[in-house]
Amino acid sequence: MHSTSLNKMKSFVEHYLKEYVNHPIIIIDVGSQAVGGHPTYIPFFDNPHWKYLWLDFLKGEKVDIVVKDPYKWEEVEDASVDVVISGQAFEHIEFPWLTIKEIFRILKDKGIACIIAPSGGPEHRHPVDCWRIFPDGMRALAKWAGFRVVEVFTDWELDPWRDTFAVFQKPLTGSEKTSPFEDFSNKEVALKVYLEAFKDKPQNPAYYVRASNILKAKGEIKKAQSYMATALAMFPHNLWLRQRATELYIETEPLLALEHAIYLLRARPINADNVRILGRFLEKLDEERKTFLFEQLPNDIPSLRQFAYLSEKEKVYMLAEECWRRISGLQPEDLNAKLMHALMPRGYENKELSEKRFTELLEYQISKGVLNRTTIIQPFN
Repeated sequence: MHSTSLNKMKSFVEHYLKEYVNHPIIIIDVGSQAVGGHPTYIPFFDNPHWKYLWLDFLKGEKVDIVVKDPYKWEEVEDASVDVVISGQAFEHIEFPWLTIKEIFRILKDKGIACIIAPSGGPEHRHPVDCWRIFPDGMRALAKWAGFRVVEVFTDWELDPWRDTFAVFQKPLTGSEKTSPFEDFSNKEVALKVYLEAFKDKPQNPAYYVRASNILKAKGEIKKAQSYMATALAMFPHNLWLRQRATELYIETEPLLALEHAIYLLRARPINADNVRILGRFLEKLDEERKTFLFEQLPNDIPSLRQFAYLSEKEKVYMLAEECWRRISGLQPEDLNAKLMHALMPRGYENKELSEKRFTELLEYQISKGVLNRTTIIQPFN
């Protein structure tokens, strides 16, 4: 049993069962056989008032109840159990929709089930390896059996297994046997454990992005920024991470985004994602900081042209405008650059500025004796 699975089950006990430590509770661990000396959930349920039973269809260590039929547990009575847990077993069950029905059957009304199963990871047959379960898969199993879903969460990007954690509660069915539990609400057990994994410094940049987005959505902005700062310290040259960091800071602390925006400007190859993010950032800046950011643009014409073309394509007209301005400064004879510089303000709905520049450009061409359609026809319009 890997550590993230252990941590989640421990937290399940601490949050969902903490008010019932003095109640007589019957718990069954489905798929309980201990394999290879790996740690189990047993220590978390060490309570003199609780009865903990192990169920499996094979004899072995940590197995109290050996069922003859893995999908019809005649050895366990209807509505006789308060809590069913199962960790790292459902991926090995060929027909888990039958198993979830049995779990529903043996639980008392208001009884709860806690199931942990991987959504990723390599094949590990014991004796088969059939499934990976996403959140919607857990909800589908609950719906099929008749459970009410209390909590579902997947450890996206955390480790190879990316466990999906679920808590289900059996509704009242009219049975005489009812667990002592009240109706549970989502205690965000798996989410808390997921965020606490930060202290172990996971080696996947995507974990920090997802975690920071979760924290931002919860209104914990400073904490979200802390997660992102840690990720950037660990992976300073990860362009995708820099993009996500810039997006986070644009929404939460625009001034902190400046360093990362400069990184995107200097990153090579120049790409549309960087340009799109820079466009969002420019909308947040005052003129002084816009000027500072523009000063970080490259000075070579090929790079400026590439920035200009991508900026037009992504409708980042202020950036395209600045690129064409620089190109026309480096190549004063480039009339196309001047035309594009005059045209760009129309993209951000400043028609007056655009017309002013076109007028100045016409006067410039006439003063230089340039003969073209514009200088011959436009003066008479």
